[in-house]
Amino acid sequence: MDGLTNHCNNNCQPTAEGLLSAMVNSGGTKVEKAADLVAGVCSRLDSVQQPSSRTLMKKLVALLAGEAEHLDTVISCLLDYSFPTDSNAAELWQFLSADPALGGQVMENLVVRLQSHHSSEHQASHTSAAATCALYEMISVSKSRDATTRLYPQLLMALLVEIHFSLGQSIAGDKVSGRESSRQSLHTSSAVEAIKMLLLCVGCRSELTVMEKEQGWILLQSPQDHLHGVSLLARAMVHYACPETTRMLLDLVIPLLDRGDKKHRPTMMAFFVELLRYEEAKKLPHPDTLDRLEEWTKHPSPVFRSLGLRGLSILVEQVKALLPAILWGSDEMDDGSILEAISAVQNLLQSLDGSELTSVARKLIPLFDAVRPQVRSAAIMLFTELLNTVKRRQKPLLQEEVTHSLVPLLLHLQDEDPDMGKEQRDTKGQQDTM
Repeated sequence: MDGLTNHCNNNCQPTAEGLLSAMVNSGGTKVEKAADLVAGVCSRLDSVQQPSSRTLMKKLVALLAGEAEHLDTVISCLLDYSFPTDSNAAELWQFLSADPALGGQVMENLVVRLQSHHSSEHQASHTSAAATCALYEMISVSKSRDATTRLYPQLLMALLVEIHFSLGQSIAGDKVSGRESSRQSLHTSSAVEAIKMLLLCVGCRSELTVMEKEQGWILLQSPQDHLHGVSLLARAMVHYACPETTRMLLDLVIPLLDRGDKKHRPTMMAFFVELLRYEEAKKLPHPDTLDRLEEWTKHPSPVFRSLGLRGLSILVEQVKALLPAILWGSDEMDDGSILEAISAVQNLLQSLDGSELTSVARKLIPLFDAVRPQVRSAAIMLFTELLNTVKRRQKPLLQEEVTHSLVPLLLHLQDEDPDMGKEQRDTKGQQDTM
């Protein structure tokens, strides 16, 4: 390799190139000291100008990476020279990506390294920063498209969390030196550029447009607004991405919600909360999702509490959209289903607006005459709660419904069930205040 550099006279270069070519072309030969060879290439490549010689050196690295026992060693050695990245390091990573099979193995190795770092470390490191730069270079190669598409969910999540890691000290409020701040900014921007390249590679152009238009990339790189940037990207993906891709992201994010350091889990949480808007999210086990969100609302961290409340509000909005389906089918529903519908609406009562409250009232009044006492009781109790809710809002909206309810309620005042009679009187008292 020394014979290929500019420091050697021109007579050495053909001989050195011939020897290295023979070595590379005999690819089956076992090579020892892979780390030394890769380090030798990385330290000399800048001094090698002859295109054929540079290609041979890159082929040597690819040859070593292609051996299963050397793959991890080769990647580790390359990472030592990859942050801050330069044209030589970029060229080596891109060359590895030119072979789709080898490129896929290398990218998968890099993703696993990032994921492992996120589950065991608190801050970004030189290695994770170098892995981020390497992924950017590999994703940018058109021949890596298949591997990039296959690894897309893992790549996206790993890079998003890496941004959080790169912002680590700023988010925690620790003082950062000028040199460290510059290094941190370079790392963060590298991760953002990698995400941009990833979205471009898999065809997410609409998501890119949204992020540009709404200054999402700036938000992602801000310690104060990072989670807003994550939420914006997730909402854009739910809106534009194909169902299969969004489902893959959902399947990946859920197991990650309870892993890793609590300082960095919010990135996964913010993404998950926005995915609740996705149609397929309705198929998730509701008790599991609600329990998780409720747990977050009780967490000491204000970030956890805020994300939990946001998730619950999204679920409420989804259920509210189903209100017509819950109520409008009541005429053909059995008593058990009617009771379930009343219970569901009761949980939504505080979030309904005036027109929705009016719709609920209109459906409840006919149930005052239901044959089954439990249905009558549940309907009247909900009507009472509804009047309590409206009392602080737009009273005139329900004047007509209140008037229509007077006769059936008066008829039931003498109900044989003492509890039922009490409920009629409570409701009558609320009516008198309307």
